Amino acid sequence: MKKRLLVLAVLTAPLAATAQTGERAPGHVAARAFAAAPAPLAFAVEPGDNTDENMALAQRIAKEAAARNMRVERGQSVVVLRFDTEVRTNTRVPGQASGAGRESSGFADVDPGRPPPPEMGSRVTREESACGDAYARCLRYVINATLEERPSGRRLWQGHVSYDTSVVDRTTMFVALAPALVAQIGKNVQETPFRLD
Repeated sequence: MKKRLLVLAVLTAPLAATAQTGERAPGHVAARAFAAAPAPLAFAVEPGDNTDENMALAQRIAKEAAARNMRVERGQSVVVLRFDTEVRTNTRVPGQASGAGRESSGFADVDPGRPPPPEMGSRVTREESACGDAYARCLRYVINATLEERPSGRRLWQGHVSYDTSVVDRTTMFVALAPALVAQIGKNVQETPFRLD
């Protein structure tokens, strides 16, 4: 009996520490399948635009898909994975309310042509990585993706990945999020928190 209690205490200690500090996972992924994707799954990847970060992300998506036995085709595939990316900045002051006593998420779109404010830096600490109230300025990286049949335009699947961090290298962050997105293609996934290693 004592061994079981010790094992239980060891296994639940990290959960208790997380609950006490209010720490939350900085990443979230969610997905919804509307129809079964053809098997084996083969698709073309089409970024929303041809920025360097989106082109790097498209390459990483292709690599991750191949590792999961999906085939990425060039050109006019019948199925297409389309994605867009965005970066939002958190400008909320900790504890600031936004009408009706609710706290605002505080994230606003960042102009892709302008670098983030210099005070954000590129160093990430444990407290900053979750962008909680202890760190009022951070970035939220977002990838929205859809899997569609090209001829009919019928949507087969859509997915969303977001990650809060103070890292300012857009390409690095979007490429790092590709595995979380690709792992959900074709699946229904309730919003699930995650952390990059």
